[in-house]
Amino acid sequence: MRKNTFTALVLSAIFFLAFEPQGKTCAAGTSENIDQLRTKGTLINDIAEFIAGVPSENNRFKNIATNADYKKYSEGISSSWNAFFPENLSKLSDWSSKVLTVHKEKTIFYPFSGPDILHPLSLFPSSEYIIMFGLEPTGNIPSLSDMQKPELMEQLRHVPSELNFILNHAFFVTMQMQKNIGKSVFNGPSGIILFFLARGGYFVKTAEYISLDISGELVRGRSKSSKVMGIEVTFVGNDNTERKLVYFSLDISDKSATLKPFKKWITQKRDMLTVVKSASYLMHLGNFSSIRNIIFKTSKLIVQDDSGIALRYFDKKKWSLSYYGKYHKPIPVFKSFYQRELDYNTRKYSKGPIDFSYGYGYGYKNITYHLTVAERKDQAVRK
Repeated sequence: MRKNTFTALVLSAIFFLAFEPQGKTCAAGTSENIDQLRTKGTLINDIAEFIAGVPSENNRFKNIATNADYKKYSEGISSSWNAFFPENLSKLSDWSSKVLTVHKEKTIFYPFSGPDILHPLSLFPSSEYIIMFGLEPTGNIPSLSDMQKPELMEQLRHVPSELNFILNHAFFVTMQMQKNIGKSVFNGPSGIILFFLARGGYFVKTAEYISLDISGELVRGRSKSSKVMGIEVTFVGNDNTERKLVYFSLDISDKSATLKPFKKWITQKRDMLTVVKSASYLMHLGNFSSIRNIIFKTSKLIVQDDSGIALRYFDKKKWSLSYYGKYHKPIPVFKSFYQRELDYNTRKYSKGPIDFSYGYGYGYKNITYHLTVAERKDQAVRK
């Protein structure tokens, strides 16, 4: 089986097996540590392990996992995973432990994230609540019991192979993902989040639908009147800390109908640690002023590549800026977003190299990477 067949298989399995039917959860008890949770198990964690190609011995899908095709799939996706992600995330974590170690706030905001959960966890391992959003719809939650094995295998053949690109480049292409949504019942970034959590060594306890009502209140389940749909996933790491992530599907541009309820909800947060990566340079544009203002209002720290908030929008009286790595001009598709000031500042004031990939450009010849860390000067906790 070829490598791209493996990735088509994993992505399709991700989209199909991602969740239980709506209204059912897999709570395992908040007092149990991760070893106890793994012994007890949950359906959603078994699914996450299965689609990640790493089913445990007591996984309820272990009989399928012994299938020759699944073994080939597991070996193939493991090869793709091991070629880039673990080492790069480890280097990112090492850098963070030296540069960002004083920041222990528990809430992380990751705008334009897509399903990329492992980068914020690597930057801020003590975080407990991660807020993410993307333009990509979360997708439906099909029932595992509704699909027989022949049907599953047939559906696998119709699923696009974005995961192959993701595993080799560490960023997502929204337009490509949207183009393929609807071609299979296995759609949305929800399952990819599960894939990454299982591959990252986390135990998944629950996964359920959420939405935001018109007043910006978080509602369990899918509200028919809501324009902002999402998911919430509860998971536990090897440190036995229970964490939650929320992912919302929304258009955050200034005139979007989904902006208002999300803005009401997110602006109640304070002193978040904001992570920006591969954000398509949208916050350089005039019609994304609201999300820039949200980040400035709610964040204590911002860690970003050049695709985040353009340097010209930072009020130097309010933000202290530090530069790391070596600036590179944007890849050709984004060449108009070159920032001369950021280029100059990074060359003159860089506090040292970075040895990991972050943002766009992986695979380009002689590519370099850089980060800007913006720290709010008034570090008093705001009410």
